[in-house]
Amino acid sequence: MFSRLKPLVRQPLALAGTGVTLMFLILAVIGPMIAPYPYDEFVRDSEGRVARRVAPGADFAFGTDRLGRDVFTRGAPEGLKTVRKSRWQAEIYDLIAAYGQISARTRPVMHIVAVRPVMTLEDAIHRVSELIGQRIDWSTIESFLPEDARGSYRKSALASSFVAALELAKQGRVEIRQKSPFAPLYLRGIEA
Repeated sequence: MFSRLKPLVRQPLALAGTGVTLMFLILAVIGPMIAPYPYDEFVRDSEGRVARRVAPGADFAFGTDRLGRDVFTRGAPEGLKTVRKSRWQAEIYDLIAAYGQISARTRPVMHIVAVRPVMTLEDAIHRVSELIGQRIDWSTIESFLPEDARGSYRKSALASSFVAALELAKQGRVEIRQKSPFAPLYLRGIEA
């Protein structure tokens, strides 16, 4: 068998060609073991997710790029361009002015509510409780408002009286009736 290889050894070009052929044959056989991932497909980690920016290790010899492709299989690392030009030019006044604007945007804002006449819930519960005892039949909720209630005080008194009626109904002291949505609300005391 070795006698057939003797003429091959005497010719260096034939020996080099045979070596290259054998090298390609060996790479074709063990190539899938060296680079098991396809060139243009996304590789997945052990949990089944696309492996993005994985550090070099046992699974990926050179890691993966931002898209999740194996760097070793692709043959070229993913390059990033670094630009070292200054894009802004600022004096100390500009920096202080910018800091002042950001500080003014993030500073908590103090809201001051104008003093308005309001009827408190306690006053409304007391008033509705007193007046419900004087009424015999169903009465609209507006009839429980003070006679001098005008403007924003009337709105406050109506809202407070409504909540007071709900609280008294919860306590079992008042019945509430309304025939349809947005219809007048009627109240009646429950006799104990």
